[in-house]
Amino acid sequence: MTSQVRAASTGRRSAFDWLNIAQPRLPAPDGTDPDALLALMRTVRQEGVEGGELDGYLARDWRRFIYTLDLCLGVEGQCLELGAGPYFTTVLLREYTSLSLTLTNFFGGPETRGEDRIRYAAAGQADGEAHVLAYDHFNVETDRFPYADASFDIILFCEVLEHLTHDPLPALREMARVLKPGGRLVLTTPNVASARNLLRLMRGDNVHDRYSGYGPYGRHNREYTLDEVVRLLAHCGFWVERGFTANVKGSGMGSMIAGFLTQIGFGLWSRRRGRRLGQYIFVSATRGAEPSPGHPGWLYRSFDDQA
Repeated sequence: MTSQVRAASTGRRSAFDWLNIAQPRLPAPDGTDPDALLALMRTVRQEGVEGGELDGYLARDWRRFIYTLDLCLGVEGQCLELGAGPYFTTVLLREYTSLSLTLTNFFGGPETRGEDRIRYAAAGQADGEAHVLAYDHFNVETDRFPYADASFDIILFCEVLEHLTHDPLPALREMARVLKPGGRLVLTTPNVASARNLLRLMRGDNVHDRYSGYGPYGRHNREYTLDEVVRLLAHCGFWVERGFTANVKGSGMGSMIAGFLTQIGFGLWSRRRGRRLGQYIFVSATRGAEPSPGHPGWLYRSFDDQA
């Protein structure tokens, strides 16, 4: 299907929109639209962080934050946002939901708590009010979460899975533990099977991420397909209610046309596969059965307890 995403701040549809045949409609809460959400996010400033860095990040990924917000709507109560910085999704949650937010980050070091100050203009405010955002500081891959069982109605695990270095199961099992029965998990992660990556392979380029000056957690250590995310969550006790892929980053016209033709080709072979070539994976899941034991063989090797 043809994208229905509007060009940012213009009201017109851009080449980015026209050339994405499997692009889900960009949603927005009642009473607003994607342009208004983008305008709000453009006002976000984090004290001590260079504004140009945040601006570049937002320019590339603003659509992702809006898709993520949509997956959170309709839930009330306690929300755990894992890896909250740089707080674009946090601001959308504060302004468009009634959720009570618990935030986490991990920057290394022994600290167990921290805080950041952000400013943003909301509800017609000319100058952004300073907001102090306290967060719990721990490593989701290696630490037990500092929360009681069944504490949260919704958990956000966005753009973290791909950074884990050796084993995502402990983190996902901890999420199943602290999420209430029937609670919602919202997970987003880059799609290794994107049209962009397929084009890279056809050109003879590498699709793996580069090494990072921020250390092993600063790079993508393992990316997934949508099918793999569904299987991984099922192993950890989650049932996926909704899953899709979508493009969020623009490209040069040549790459966009090539990506369009790639999606057409895969769509002729398999409509299902053709719709799973977006740059990012978006999943909404509920806590269901008990997590399965062991490490599934399709994802792990050389583990003694492989299922």
